[in-house]
Amino acid sequence: PDTFKLSNEEFYIPWRNAQLNSPNLNAQGDAYRAKVIGDDFYFDIWNFAKAGITPEDMFIVEKGAMALVTKNRFDTTPYYEDGTPTPQWRWSEASAVLPNVYYDFYMQKTCNASYSGTQEDIVTNIKAKVRYGIFQNPLSCDITLNGQTGKTTGVISLTKGTYVAP
Repeated sequence: PDTFKLSNEEFYIPWRNAQLNSPNLNAQGDAYRAKVIGDDFYFDIWNFAKAGITPEDMFIVEKGAMALVTKNRFDTTPYYEDGTPTPQWRWSEASAVLPNVYYDFYMQKTCNASYSGTQEDIVTNIKAKVRYGIFQNPLSCDITLNGQTGKTTGVISLTKGTYVAP
């Protein structure tokens, strides 16, 4: 499909229960529910409230409506920066999980006196940094629904309500 769904724990718990109960002998209903919900569901069960989004909210997002953009400062070949106060090695590495995402690495070595005081220990400090942004498509399209014409950016917000039978 060209869309994916984004929710928090409101849909996560029934979705996960349906998946876990699907292999049971008499869980045909759960197997069907897991199939209907599908695999194109993404969950953020911690950050919805932090972002001011209520637990009843859910989003359907067209894949071209959002973009993850990253920027790295360094080349993938490490180079030595002999600057002050401490010299550093700097390089970028591709993420093993996220496609087209690179992390900038900074590494520096310092000498510290050991606990016994008779020798120095070399301490290596490594810092990884990613620069990113998540952007919504600024171009909107005209859409007509039930005789009403409006604009859409490819993100639909839904709020869970109480079902009222017709």
